[in-house]
Amino acid sequence: MAEDIGDSMDIAHVLNNIAYADYHLGNYKDAFIMLDSVNDIYSSLHQLDYAANINELELKFMDLEKDAELAELASQTEADRTFKIWLSVVSFLVVSILGSLFVSNRNRLKNLKRIREEEHLRFQKEKELAALHSSLQALEEERKRVAMDLHDGIGVLASAARLRVSKVNKRIDDATLNKILNETDEVLNTITGDVRRIAHNIMPATLSKLGLKTAIEELLEKSPHSMDIEFKLKLEEVQLPQAKPHDITLYRICQELVNNALKHSQSTLVEISLTQKGNLVTLRYDDNGVGLSDTNGTGSGLDAMRSRIESLGGRMFVDKSSKTGTHIYFEVSNG
Repeated sequence: MAEDIGDSMDIAHVLNNIAYADYHLGNYKDAFIMLDSVNDIYSSLHQLDYAANINELELKFMDLEKDAELAELASQTEADRTFKIWLSVVSFLVVSILGSLFVSNRNRLKNLKRIREEEHLRFQKEKELAALHSSLQALEEERKRVAMDLHDGIGVLASAARLRVSKVNKRIDDATLNKILNETDEVLNTITGDVRRIAHNIMPATLSKLGLKTAIEELLEKSPHSMDIEFKLKLEEVQLPQAKPHDITLYRICQELVNNALKHSQSTLVEISLTQKGNLVTLRYDDNGVGLSDTNGTGSGLDAMRSRIESLGGRMFVDKSSKTGTHIYFEVSNG
């Protein structure tokens, strides 16, 4: 189009020169016609130029519209990308929170299950201890009854028989019969001593009359222990409940420890202490023997002692750190 406009301008210029020449030659009509043609050409050129300008403006407008659309599209794309990013972040947070809640809830359920199991085990343990306590109490009551029957029954009868034998022996002058009666008296005396000793072992009267400290001292004095074992005692007067079998339980434990020392420990020194600090009563046993065969501190004898002390709500501890000897202590509240 630029070439067409250039050609039209050249033609208009030629026609204008011709019109100018006709004018000077006196050909006014021809000059006017030429000028009119020039005007037509310029009008056409103006229209073409206007159309070109309009077209250019339309193109620019279209370019602007496209730029606006591209900008809007780019903005929409950026908004979509931002939305997707936030959506991903929110989704991740939601999943994380839900996962945390799931894990927390699962752990809470596990803890509740563990707590229930522990409570069930504790309840079972308390039932077993209560049953054991009742059983031990019944056993001690039976021991006490048997001890009284032996002492007041067989012991009294044996003493009465000895008295009658003595009276008969004094009235008979026959040497052979006197010898038989003397031998009978010795047998009855042995029976009386054995009954008294058995009754004492079953239920020592010293324990109820003079207390745990004196009963333990008497236990060691009358025990047929080896001369190779030295017993060291550190015993305090302790306050124990009157209505509960704390004293007989600690006495039985001490009795079991002494018997084990005599039979199995191979020790030369045994130390027993009985102390009280506040409401806590402690019985401790130490020896320098071969130690426990079961390093875990279990076994029929130890289990029995543990059961006895736990029936009172107490605890038994076995010291496993020492490489020699046996070291055990018991704790129980006097409340």
